[in-house]
Amino acid sequence: MRLSHYLSVFFNKYYLPTVYNKFKSMRRIKNKDFSLVCGNCMGGLIYHQLNLPFRSPTINMRILQTDFYKFIHGLKDYLNYDFVEVESPEAGIPEGRLNDIIVTFTHFSSFSDAVNAWNRRKKKINYNNLWIIATDADGICEKDIAALKDVPCRGLLVFTAKKYDYPYCFQLKQFESQGHVGNILKQTFWGKRYFELYFDYVAWLNSDDRQVEHFRLKE
Repeated sequence: MRLSHYLSVFFNKYYLPTVYNKFKSMRRIKNKDFSLVCGNCMGGLIYHQLNLPFRSPTINMRILQTDFYKFIHGLKDYLNYDFVEVESPEAGIPEGRLNDIIVTFTHFSSFSDAVNAWNRRKKKINYNNLWIIATDADGICEKDIAALKDVPCRGLLVFTAKKYDYPYCFQLKQFESQGHVGNILKQTFWGKRYFELYFDYVAWLNSDDRQVEHFRLKE
């Protein structure tokens, strides 16, 4: 565990390709007061990469996509609820119930620390510059994806394994046979996370273009 932690710190902070990619991203970003809401660690990774303050409560936390879709449909309502601590199936990782959804506090050592961070960051949300990233994992179907068209936000992206004709869907063909998107947060030799090899998130955040496939880097 200790070795894996140090390796993670090295690749995230000191590995030269990572440092170079971070420098390029920081120079390109123009939209600097956005709130990015994700159901996994992608939001925190992007904020770190751009060296920007967290304007989202979902940093360093994990929410199943089935719950995350409910969360973003009723974002303001959910943020008015208080957490109730629940027993976690993962030893040492606290969990909380927010009305009818479960949030796993992946990178927190205690429930109270996680809730304090959540409450502090939810006050910083910029609803006029709100961006959302989801996936088709955890049993999400096309009906769920189609319903996202009504979610109020400036930018919406759903990584999918299948091809859909919704402007906010971004297909990763590598996962097509699997039926849903897999792990796109893993580190690569090039100092980027897997999703960064295909999606130009900096250009996306700088733009008002609703067609997310326009920000594809390569096949």
